[in-house]
Amino acid sequence: MKKLKFLLILFSLAAVPATAVLKPEALWISLTIFVSVLSVLLFGRFGSGGRHINSSGYVVLSQSSELEHRYIAKQILGRELFRNEVVHHINGKRADNRVWNLCLMDGRKHEHFHAWLSWKKEKSRKYPSIRSQKRTLVEEYGGILLDDVPASVRVPSIAASVSHPSVAIPENAPASIRDLSLEIKLTKDQSRLLFVELRKERKRISELRKIPAYMVFHDRALLEMSERAPVSKDAMLEIQSVDRDKYADYGPNFIEVIRRFMADLESAQNKRNSTA
Repeated sequence: MKKLKFLLILFSLAAVPATAVLKPEALWISLTIFVSVLSVLLFGRFGSGGRHINSSGYVVLSQSSELEHRYIAKQILGRELFRNEVVHHINGKRADNRVWNLCLMDGRKHEHFHAWLSWKKEKSRKYPSIRSQKRTLVEEYGGILLDDVPASVRVPSIAASVSHPSVAIPENAPASIRDLSLEIKLTKDQSRLLFVELRKERKRISELRKIPAYMVFHDRALLEMSERAPVSKDAMLEIQSVDRDKYADYGPNFIEVIRRFMADLESAQNKRNSTA
């Protein structure tokens, strides 16, 4: 395409002086051809509302030279994008910038997701459905579907650390809880109670930051937390969907909830033993 445009410009440029020498009375025809070709080429680049497609297949806003899909994400999120943040095209078509086709995610996870897509394609000889990809993007790779985000809601950076209250362990917590760095096996009833407490904390954070609850943690992650009761950073990072970025954003809050829950359990157990 680039070579064709170059040849058209070269031909039109050569036609003007050649015509002037060979047939001066037809000079205006050559000039008309030259202007027409140049207009078509310029319209192809700057037409369609000042947009064009670059060599990589992405739509570019000609006036600002900004990638359109990143511009759309900025408008929806109400903030600038960070360098590590990528706007993924779910259907694989880089020029399709419809909102339902865009997902904000961490650049490293974006690479891992494409590796997963290639593996699925090799395994089943076809790519997963759009619905399946969206679910995987959100639940497994921490993506944010732009179609689910109201334009009036500001979403915090995927990898930006925010200030949290320090993880204060209750002063009356037993020493075994204070020094605990291993996971504790809870009964099913205890896990259900812990799950309720974790959901309360998720609701509190989502209301405080004005974001949907699933952007904090999905139920799957909370269920795993309630079953494994991680009370240390290393243990929390072993929970599915909890990476270092998620941990930096929310991990300490949930560890605090779990530690308090475990302290209350041990305190109740001690009371039962003392009255037995």
